[in-house]
Amino acid sequence: MRRGPCLTNVQRQAVYQALLTRLDAGGHPSKGAFVAVAEEFRVHPRTVSRIWKRAVVSVASGEIVPDVAVRRSNSGRKKKPIDLSLRLAEVPPSSRTSIRALSEATGVPRSTLWRLIKAGALRRRASRRKNKDDQPYELVSSA
Repeated sequence: MRRGPCLTNVQRQAVYQALLTRLDAGGHPSKGAFVAVAEEFRVHPRTVSRIWKRAVVSVASGEIVPDVAVRRSNSGRKKKPIDLSLRLAEVPPSSRTSIRALSEATGVPRSTLWRLIKAGALRRRASRRKNKDDQPYELVSSA
């Protein structure tokens, strides 16, 4: 059996096509077809069975091309829109010298501020100060 990442949607379609070549007279996979296809693609027979069941359900619902894809796009938790520009403008530069101080002054969690820094949307403002730790944070212009 296969150890590693899940099957891609193209591989799932190939598993379905391989099962179609092993149908009996009644239109069902012949005896041992799941095991044979599973060995061919180095997956568990239960995986092949799930792909077949998904295809049968999608065809029964009226779809012309069976939907065997399990990986969907746009999955996961959606991001909340944060308008930090107004909150940041209200905070004086002396209260923006650390992520903790900025978080307390704006009410935005430290983890969210750190994510914005890693994304490049928030950075330290360059100033004439010698100590880098005293430089306040600013939003990077989106233009």
